Amino acid sequence: MIDIQEIPPERIDYHSPNVRRVLDETGSLAQSMEAHGQLEPGTGWWDEDRFRIATGHRRAQACRHLGIPFLARIIPPLTGTDLIEYQLVENVQAESLAPEDLENAVGALMDRYGSPAEVGRKIGKSPQWVGTINEARAARQSLAGSRPSAAGPQAAEPNLSTSAMSRFAQLKDEENRRAAFEEARRRSKGGENLPGRLVNEVVEEYRENEIRDVPAYIHKLEVERAKLVKRRSDIEDEIDRIDARIARLRERSGS
Repeated sequence: MIDIQEIPPERIDYHSPNVRRVLDETGSLAQSMEAHGQLEPGTGWWDEDRFRIATGHRRAQACRHLGIPFLARIIPPLTGTDLIEYQLVENVQAESLAPEDLENAVGALMDRYGSPAEVGRKIGKSPQWVGTINEARAARQSLAGSRPSAAGPQAAEPNLSTSAMSRFAQLKDEENRRAAFEEARRRSKGGENLPGRLVNEVVEEYRENEIRDVPAYIHKLEVERAKLVKRRSDIEDEIDRIDARIARLRERSGS
């Protein structure tokens, strides 16, 4: 039997571990809940007289802000990576995690289970998806760790999407990756929200720095070029065929 309870705001532990770092108790979520109520319950468990949240941290913060009880489904207590896994499954399925939160959560599961295949099985994703997220995490950490920061030795983290980070992860040499990142920022006039097209362009350029067998790579490019030339020729032939058909039809119709 599902046990859903109304949890008094003053008895909630609002600092329960959460894979999501950023909480917003006064934004659009609180406004929506004020108008429509809490549509989906969170989850958690009682620890003596305190309620520990597993999922629904933002909803609980919004309830506290509004002064209303938090609806939660009671589950058995969770700790460590069991809690991370539980939170990650909910947030991944809802596609509601910020890029870095997603990468860190997947990384924690990789540390626990050891393989993309096993992590993917746990959270309902492909091994390729897990591998891409994990590579993006490593790239983000390497870029953040080598950045100068006016606030002190801990560098600010690049504010980039996971897909952009996975592209930078294709550069295996960290110094080369750093140089590519700074070049992309320079071309975007210092911004860190870099367009995907720009990231792809710069990464492809800097991949050349990591080529060990240049003649073999040139041969690979020549093969790719030949395929594109052949495709272009086929396209031009198809265009000529369509043009000829249009001309015949126009002549027949007198237009």
